[in-house]
Amino acid sequence: MSPLRRFVLALVLLVSLTIVGTVAYMQIEDWPLHDALYMAVITSSTVGFGEVRDLSPPGETFTILYIFLSVVLVGFAGASITAFLVQGELQIMMKGRRMQQHIDQLKDHYILCGCGAIGREIVQEFHAENVPYVVVDSSVERAEIPRDFDVPVVEGDATNDEVLLQAGIERAKGLVSALHDDPQNVFVTLTARQLNPNLQIVARASEEGTESKLLRAGANRVISPFEIAGRRMAATVLRPNVINFLDVIFRQDGIDMQIEEVSIQGASELVGKTLRSSNLGRKTRAVIIAITDQSGKPRAQIASDESIADQQISEGDVLIAMGNDEQIRQLHAVAEGA
Repeated sequence: MSPLRRFVLALVLLVSLTIVGTVAYMQIEDWPLHDALYMAVITSSTVGFGEVRDLSPPGETFTILYIFLSVVLVGFAGASITAFLVQGELQIMMKGRRMQQHIDQLKDHYILCGCGAIGREIVQEFHAENVPYVVVDSSVERAEIPRDFDVPVVEGDATNDEVLLQAGIERAKGLVSALHDDPQNVFVTLTARQLNPNLQIVARASEEGTESKLLRAGANRVISPFEIAGRRMAATVLRPNVINFLDVIFRQDGIDMQIEEVSIQGASELVGKTLRSSNLGRKTRAVIIAITDQSGKPRAQIASDESIADQQISEGDVLIAMGNDEQIRQLHAVAEGA
């Protein structure tokens, strides 16, 4: 039994013991309520005060039995209350309440469902990017959350509507379903899509054939860890310099270089222009790698003779760019029309 349940049981037993003693003294000795309650309290607490009034033989017999019963129940209650306070259960409850208040204030955050080995890597990426996020896991104790991370966690079944609502899914920007079980990922995706139609959903698929189900359920992207790992290992062997370059950009600390996606807003001066005519490279010094539409489809096909520089930019397009922090900041300013 958890310390919280023992604490609640202890309070119930103490109240019940007091009620039983009060009623008994009222019935046996025909005392008024105040005197009977006072006698029950001083007897059960074994403080050693004298009787309120003289006791009859039946009253004395009941008092003897009542003292023995009180010693057992009060001892159990005292141990339970002490355990509740000493083991930090009260602090855990208060921390949980503060955490939920923090989650209730989040907006445009990300929700991670399932924090196993893959979820731990996702948490580290979220933490490195300094984005707001919430972890949903069925067991906080078994979740593989780095100990030095102060992560808001909702403990519960991610397939449950109430749990996702508790994580603020209606205000969330994206959701990652990284549970071990494919059917659960399908159910989480379906539920999340119904609760937030505009949510960006990325789901994990371990078995072949699950990808189509996840896409039909509402996932924007489906990731197979085993497929990704296989491709990465093959690419490392075949194109080691390319992989090393990407690792430097994405993973190595102290390197002021990143690949970022920048959305084109309606107020931007880039709308209706091509990269060549906009002189975007001279203005920001950022390197534009690709232009995609709102669905993520590249404007220029790699296998064709089309040039990225000659593609007309439209509102809602996304520029995939590479540059340092200042170059990316300037690119955001131009794309947003600031």
